Amino acid sequence: MMAYSISVTTRISVMADTADEARELYERVTLRQAQGDERWQEGPIVTPERRALPSPLPQAPQQAGVHSHILRKAVHSYLAALSVSWSPKTLELQRYILGAFTLTVGAEREIRSLDEGTMIDYLASQRQRGFSPGYINLIAKTLRAFMNWLVKRGNLGISPMGSIKLSAPPSKPVPPFSDADIARLLGAATTAQDRAILTLLIDTGMRASELTGLKLGQIDLEQGLIHVKGKGDKVRTLALNERPRKALEAYLGSRRQRDGLIWPEGYDRRNLGGRLATLGHRAGVERCFPHRFRHSFATRFYEQTGDALGLSALLGHANLSMTQRYVAARQADIALKEHRQHSALDGLL
Repeated sequence: MMAYSISVTTRISVMADTADEARELYERVTLRQAQGDERWQEGPIVTPERRALPSPLPQAPQQAGVHSHILRKAVHSYLAALSVSWSPKTLELQRYILGAFTLTVGAEREIRSLDEGTMIDYLASQRQRGFSPGYINLIAKTLRAFMNWLVKRGNLGISPMGSIKLSAPPSKPVPPFSDADIARLLGAATTAQDRAILTLLIDTGMRASELTGLKLGQIDLEQGLIHVKGKGDKVRTLALNERPRKALEAYLGSRRQRDGLIWPEGYDRRNLGGRLATLGHRAGVERCFPHRFRHSFATRFYEQTGDALGLSALLGHANLSMTQRYVAARQADIALKEHRQHSALDGLL
């Protein structure tokens, strides 16, 4: 699992363990910056009303075409092409990374002037700013995809990223919440909404966007089922077990729902991340972000069942290799436990 670092200005740098968490941190930082807080530091956040996130990328004229030879225009055309099939959250991260690159090397620069030296110098400058190897790899991957797109469309003859190779960063697993952490977080929940959100995250492993996007029509309280719409609009069914079901019923009974929405109108992953950070601060639990709940669910399920295929289905993964990231850190512990119970010498002496 890679470690990422998100930086909005030269004075702000925060660490994340996954791409999902990197996106969440980016959203939280840019929201604070939009509010005029130039001294933002990682800590408890109470997210106010929704704000438009600023983009570091200058606006391109409407007539910018696919074959533009100016870097700024080409980036806008590339992002427009990605927007057809990419999610808004992933697109926002791409926009930030490419926007930072554009502003650094020159927004009005001719594309054909980009060479291997330019790319190496830029990646080196990002490393000098203190970014983690994982985030440097994410930048390189983004730039490589953009340059390949330019080659495919005839803007470049060869990709300046073609021969640049970066070593994979060391794995840094996300530590799951302990039983004590979970108990403290639930104890810190003072509202029906907090309790519903926490129990759902803990017991289902849903993604932040899946939770915040839930509609009443996806919940079957009588059968104890949740029909989750995941990435690519793929629907999977999860169990709504007793504790989260009761918490959700209590929350739904405490407020009037409008337009089939479960949560207040406009409630999104930024609101969720901010509220979890606040609850974590109140409970004395560090690094309380949505993806850590998902990782904790995966860890607990695999420890109790050893069923990687079933876990993959519950998490909504396209293949087992994605699930492997969640269970790799626990396999050694599980193997040790099994080894103690099944010694090779048992029954021989």
